[in-house]
Amino acid sequence: RTFGLPALFYPNLNTGMDDQLARCKVAEEEGWGIVLETRTAQKIQKSCSKLIQMTNHEDNMSAENGAQTLAILLSKELNS
Repeated sequence: RTFGLPALFYPNLNTGMDDQLARCKVAEEEGWGIVLETRTAQKIQKSCSKLIQMTNHEDNMSAENGAQTLAILLSKELNS
């Protein structure tokens, strides 16, 4: 969140005391995370595409860094 990079969360839904889903949903509600509750190739790809789109917003990045460079490279790779 500090560097403007969103996160993809795949919470463990089978925990007794730790409500990972609720904690992950906070990031989604705040606009810096995506929660993936079921893991399929199609859903993972769609979620990764959303993450890349989220990192392309200039206002999310305060300064260029290695993470931003990686996001740009991944965006080009996914879109080719």
